[in-house]
Amino acid sequence: MKLMLIVTRMDTTGGVQSLLVDFLRSAHCNRWDEVHLVYGAGESILDAADFPEVHFHQVNEMIREISPITDCKGFFAMRRLMRKINPDLVSTHSYKAGVLGRLAALSCGVKNIHTAHGFWPCHSGSLLRRIFSIFVETSLHRWGNGLICVNHADRKYAVNRLKLPAHKVSVIHNGCRDITDSLQQLEKSEGPCRIAFVGRMARPKQPEALIRYAAQTSKNCRIEIFGGGEELEQMQDYAREIGAEEKVVFHGFVNDVPRQLVDCDIFALISDWEGFPVATLEAMAAGLPVVVSDVGGAGEAVIEGENGFCIPRRNEEILFEKLDLLVSDPTLRKEMGAASYRLFQEKFHVDCMTEAMMEVYEAAATS
Repeated sequence: MKLMLIVTRMDTTGGVQSLLVDFLRSAHCNRWDEVHLVYGAGESILDAADFPEVHFHQVNEMIREISPITDCKGFFAMRRLMRKINPDLVSTHSYKAGVLGRLAALSCGVKNIHTAHGFWPCHSGSLLRRIFSIFVETSLHRWGNGLICVNHADRKYAVNRLKLPAHKVSVIHNGCRDITDSLQQLEKSEGPCRIAFVGRMARPKQPEALIRYAAQTSKNCRIEIFGGGEELEQMQDYAREIGAEEKVVFHGFVNDVPRQLVDCDIFALISDWEGFPVATLEAMAAGLPVVVSDVGGAGEAVIEGENGFCIPRRNEEILFEKLDLLVSDPTLRKEMGAASYRLFQEKFHVDCMTEAMMEVYEAAATS
């Protein structure tokens, strides 16, 4: 059987891209006769030589921004590619790929399944955009062969709010790879308690909340921010403006996040919305207690008070209280970090994710 995976971008290392890379590296991928990865404009972060069994196809007309003319070109380019390859199943990831890929699959009579990494287009932006996005999602999902949500909150939204058929909506949490034993055994650096943040300096992330914490707390701590983005300079200026520059370190983009996390003490991801962030799982694999905004499915990786804390959206009073608690208590950090690692191994290891993906894919392709 032939599997076609479609994603809007492969020129960045976000959660969607990590999920696909892990699947391509898994043994489950080899159970397909052919695997094709289709991605949009921009240079891919992957080296095709590292994946000799995978066929790579770039569709330059597929871009993230909404552009009616370019989007039409992308649809027809995708349609031509499907007619040439004739896949048994199309699996789409991310919003634009989900729209163009499913439309092309439906026009070619190809079975398709979509992984929704959050329904943010349906409840953000202008009213017209939200109405249009809801119409598109409900129509495409009803005509498609299945929907995968990366958290239970999104499944509830899909079934209760978008009125999608419940039997066609499943949940597969994101997963990530375990870090090596050698990394886990590294001794942490001496110095202040390090609070790690991983993410792009752009919406929906809220790194400024952690910067404000650094400015106001008397605790011996330092905020370690890993990630680039269009608002990086703005965040650096903000740290200087409020007198937090000595307690905030901006590392920019790094390609060894697990190694960086192992040397930290706490992980904090404060966002306005999330799907099911892989960065939290990487922190759990590194044995860190986690503090996350209770938005989307972010809280589904946290057992409150056991491996971390969920903070109500934009509630800095509770955020600062929980960070103070962890910064002040090394024993609590160690206990919660160990709980994070156990939970990661039990529920969020990459093998759990790829096995579940394969089961859903095979069921959809043979139904």
